[in-house]
Amino acid sequence: MLDNALILIPARMQSSRFPGKPLAEIAGRPLLAWTVDAASLVAGRQAVTVLTEEADTDIIELCRSLDVACAVTPPAANGTERITRWAQNLYGSSH
Repeated sequence: MLDNALILIPARMQSSRFPGKPLAEIAGRPLLAWTVDAASLVAGRQAVTVLTEEADTDIIELCRSLDVACAVTPPAANGTERITRWAQNLYGSSH
């Protein structure tokens, strides 16, 4: 079981494979809403945070409506890079 896990969900509108994916509707709700709901059910989680770019205002607004934390990161090539940049900003680049 997880203990105080921080769940990070990288999301951006300009995906090369599926532009607009986070807001694509599935059964009447945006994909990102389903993802946040599932992450919120994880036992032992401390928090759920969506990581996005400043330009992705639709994602930021959706996060507000879902009452989930949203952090703005510099533009990144992929989700792993977005998480790395967020962690470097939070913890410093030496970790």
